[in-house]
Amino acid sequence: MAASMNLTPNFWVMLFQTIIFLFNAYVIRLFILVPYMALRNKRLGLTSGAEEEAAKLAEQNKAKLTELETQIKTVKAECATAASTAIEGAKKASQVALEKERQTYVETIQASRKQLEESIGTEKGGLDKLASSVGKELSALIGVAPTATSDNGSLQH
Repeated sequence: MAASMNLTPNFWVMLFQTIIFLFNAYVIRLFILVPYMALRNKRLGLTSGAEEEAAKLAEQNKAKLTELETQIKTVKAECATAASTAIEGAKKASQVALEKERQTYVETIQASRKQLEESIGTEKGGLDKLASSVGKELSALIGVAPTATSDNGSLQH
């Protein structure tokens, strides 16, 4: 018997191979595909839920950011108003204090001027007497009779 090639299909071999294929497909589906698909679906659910939650939180953050920016602008405006009010009050207070000090200095200067004028008047009277007495002494030394003095204390000949 020579080796012949029998190409006719054997029903029992094909049936046995089909059963083995189906059994392997069932085991692969049961232990690999079903758990993989369950994990994949769970992950997609969590991811899409997280994306929706992230979008919701982003909207909330934008609203809160807008609210905070409005509050910051309000506080800045209030601070600017308070600062300008404080500056104006300080300017007025410094002007009042400056005017008060200026008035004090003016009064001090006027009092000093009055005192100096009185001193000068007193000293002029003393100088007139001194000039008259010096004139009398000089005339007595020289031997000339003194004459009347003028208003400014000088001797008249």
